[in-house]
Amino acid sequence: MNSIVVLDIPADDEYNAKLVGHLKNGDFFDVENNPTATFQIKEVVNGDTTLVKGDLTIKGITKTIEFLVTLVQTETGIELIGDAFKIDRTEYNIQYKSQKFFDDLKDKFIDDAFEISFKVSATK
Repeated sequence: MNSIVVLDIPADDEYNAKLVGHLKNGDFFDVENNPTATFQIKEVVNGDTTLVKGDLTIKGITKTIEFLVTLVQTETGIELIGDAFKIDRTEYNIQYKSQKFFDDLKDKFIDDAFEISFKVSATK
């Protein structure tokens, strides 16, 4: 979880570092006490597209998720590229400024869904 990156604020902007720090603290991912999140693949379904199903664990809470991937042959191996998909943070006990838990936020709430994407490279 120490590799959290904010992509919608320029890296050299002071608010980027502030947001990363806030995401790592106890309001969100509590990285000090939960330094890793894991994903265990349970099933891969090939068809017109490739669907990956498995268990995502964040903050010690495990939920089954599924998402589409693209497999790309490279000169040295293969890349597995996960299409962007959304996760509901409240299912992993991340409640900070969530309208599901706080009804007095008015327009100061934070969306419960966050987006994940990734690329895994494997070499021969």
